[in-house]
Amino acid sequence: PVKDGEEHLFNPKTIDLLQESLINGDYAKYKEYSKAIRNDYHVTLRSLMELNYPVGGGIPIEEVEPEESIVKRFKAGAMSYGAISKEAHEAIAIAMNRLGSTSNSGEGGEDVARFKPLPNGDSMNSEVKQIASGRFGVTANYLIHAKELQIKCAQGAKPGEGGQLPGKKVYPEIGKARHSTPGVELVSPPPHHDIYSIEDLAELIYDLKCINKDARISVKLTSEAGVGTIAAGVAKAKADNILISGYDGGTGAAGRTSVKHAGVPWELGLSETHQTLMLNRLRDRVKLEVDSKLMTGFDVAVAAMLGAELFGFGTLPLVAVGCKMARVCNLNTCPYGVATQDEKLRARFTGKPEYVENLMIFIARELREIMARLGIRSVAELVGRIDLVRQKSQDDNFKLSRVDLKRVLFHPYIDASVGHM
Repeated sequence: PVKDGEEHLFNPKTIDLLQESLINGDYAKYKEYSKAIRNDYHVTLRSLMELNYPVGGGIPIEEVEPEESIVKRFKAGAMSYGAISKEAHEAIAIAMNRLGSTSNSGEGGEDVARFKPLPNGDSMNSEVKQIASGRFGVTANYLIHAKELQIKCAQGAKPGEGGQLPGKKVYPEIGKARHSTPGVELVSPPPHHDIYSIEDLAELIYDLKCINKDARISVKLTSEAGVGTIAAGVAKAKADNILISGYDGGTGAAGRTSVKHAGVPWELGLSETHQTLMLNRLRDRVKLEVDSKLMTGFDVAVAAMLGAELFGFGTLPLVAVGCKMARVCNLNTCPYGVATQDEKLRARFTGKPEYVENLMIFIARELREIMARLGIRSVAELVGRIDLVRQKSQDDNFKLSRVDLKRVLFHPYIDASVGHM
């Protein structure tokens, strides 16, 4: 990092610690990484929070929901085939399917060959299929091979912008998956041109439920002031899931000005959405999901307390399979074979599904330890437990007097008629 420069959660120290822990299956090394994230880098709202551990101690960890169950709430974020390499995309999908969780196709469609299981029983099929404004690769065959269909209304790091894939990354196989012309830049429009109201969104949700009656319908929103009101409309439009994506999400696919100047932390958007749905007696209609730089079990715990039931990871699985933040995602020159379509560079890819599996298990294990200390037996019990987290008290390391998290850590008054999860 530049001396006296901006602090980042991903830096040479944390990346090396994480990758070493995942390659070797070393949980102790993962805990070093987690400790560094928690103690060394105060660049997030959650770094100003601490957990309310009970005075008398918690419960034996054996009484807490097992890791194998917890990881089913974890999801790999939406990263399109084209933006990242075939090898990276497939490794993440295989890992998440092995865990009984889901990966996301992103907005770039998917090779139909991946819909069939491999001879060894593994599956490369992304269980979550995304429908974005450009509708790249969205066919009937694509939609029926999903357990969840996600309508992407916005992206965390670039709200108000569509996806962009430079022409030099649109290789023939990418063009085939996206039903587009190789070599021609692909830009999704900022809005869906058939969605200009909640009623329009309700029509698309209905259409998707008609073509795949077994799939859950998810709507991806960006964290922003007022997102709770939008989420209330989405719940009334009969969506099953609402995803709140913060300004740290999709930074590899966003312009520099967007990364620096647009978006809102997920802590604010998630808290507002959860509170608004509670107050409007809509919370029991939907499941809330959150993503954008969830890095540790502590992050997942705070997200659950603020209202999330499902948790997405994007950059973290990429780091697990070899990304070292070269920050050339848009140039097709990724030296680690992760965010490139160049065959010579893809040959350097060293990632394995096992590394992503280790990542998810380690995060679940850390969350489980936190839950045991809190006296919580399952993630379901942790959702909305805002009483278990508080703002850190003033000390020498923080200028906390300038920050007031009361509205974020607020539990709205509700009566017995309000639905619960």
